[in-house]
Amino acid sequence: MAKDKIIKVGIIGASGFAELGHISGYKSHEGVEIVAICSRTRPKAEEMAKRHGIPHVFTDYKDLLRSEEIDLVSVVAPNYLHYPMTMEALEAGKHVICEKPLGMDYVQTREMYERAERKGLKNMIGFTWRFTPIALKMSELIKEGYLGHIFHISATTLVGGVNSNFGWSWTKEKAGTGFISMAGSHLIDLVMSWAGGIKEVSASAETHIKERKIPGSDDMGRVDVDDSTAFLAKFESGAQGIFHLSALASGRKSFMRIEAYGDRGALIHEFEADGPMYLIGSGVKENKFEPISIPDRLRQGLDLHKLDLSATIGQCWSRLTGQMVDAIRFDRRSVPGFYEGMRSQEVIDAVMRSSQEKRWVELPL
Repeated sequence: MAKDKIIKVGIIGASGFAELGHISGYKSHEGVEIVAICSRTRPKAEEMAKRHGIPHVFTDYKDLLRSEEIDLVSVVAPNYLHYPMTMEALEAGKHVICEKPLGMDYVQTREMYERAERKGLKNMIGFTWRFTPIALKMSELIKEGYLGHIFHISATTLVGGVNSNFGWSWTKEKAGTGFISMAGSHLIDLVMSWAGGIKEVSASAETHIKERKIPGSDDMGRVDVDDSTAFLAKFESGAQGIFHLSALASGRKSFMRIEAYGDRGALIHEFEADGPMYLIGSGVKENKFEPISIPDRLRQGLDLHKLDLSATIGQCWSRLTGQMVDAIRFDRRSVPGFYEGMRSQEVIDAVMRSSQEKRWVELPL
């Protein structure tokens, strides 16, 4: 593609997140034009198209994929649609950004990755947690050797979803897995980007709340996926890992904490919606944690003392879509891509198998 050619984008999905993440991300870059949006609910797509000046509206994603003017497609649909939509988009010769999790299981994600590679098409997955100011700084420090050889990492994500309503994300048929897909796919990817691949897991995945209220009804829907998962991990490097992901943490809006300890130092990264986002570190000699400053080039105006989740999501998506645009323009690999989505899904599948079979499970599967 010519470096000065306008990259034309089609969005499959007209949810609030499609607008907050994908649309805002693309609109933050010059030389990118969103030309089409698709939703089965036409009025919803038309309203969003009018709000953002998108010229074409579709109700069938296959019609969008047939458009020859579209170069890049964003798949912002329920989990069970990621695989067919992405595979058809790749077959149509489109570059693809797909929401996480990439597929319903490891087999699907491997097929998606292999097809993208075979077609020579650029691909990314929405692992936006890599692009928060703190995560970017922590990545830089780890690459510079701040931790040295990593001994162990503990990683936690908690939200207060005890009273959340029933929806497709609480069903195995449409979600594949539960909270481990919603949030765990992010967390697993982020930790592996710092500590390397995971080679073995031992897990407990539970469904504590087995029925949730169906919105607009007195009926209850049956939950058949995990709402809380904990697992131990052994990394290829020899490091140990402890992960806990729960949608049942009352008082938590969107909380994450990662602690990493090595032979040269330690880092702790924590944030919560409407609260602070911070990074502290300690060298082995000092043996005392001190705040680590985040440079303006990584913050870009964000107030880390009171995290605005919407602003943070927008900034992360701007960075992710920017990498995709550059990958298309300059013919280079974009990260995190389908390969990273596949690796994360492989861990999720191993975690679920470990919980079901009550044993350590080795990777690769």
